Amino acid sequence: MYQNLIEKIKFSLNNESILKNLSGWIFTNFHNRDLLTNNLLNINSEEVSTRRWVYIVQKKGNPVKILHKIEKEALSHLPGDTFYYSSQEELVKILKSICKKNTLE
Repeated sequence: MYQNLIEKIKFSLNNESILKNLSGWIFTNFHNRDLLTNNLLNINSEEVSTRRWVYIVQKKGNPVKILHKIEKEALSHLPGDTFYYSSQEELVKILKSICKKNTLE
């Protein structure tokens, strides 16, 4: 199911004229405030979510999950390479590294 969603996002990034200049699509949530993202990624809004997480579907390569060390299982049902952070500074550092590596900046 999720692989199909990821393939659809990658297809759109590669083929939709308005999206061709994008390197990926970023989903993020904090305290379950984004119900659209929760629905798209099949995240239960009833589960406790007290830390930010980021899910990036890249045009090329594996999706990327960035999770707080306290809530390591938040996106366990989704495929992707996982990075963990414990401070806002670490989160920013990981995001910058991924952006530079994949030209998302």
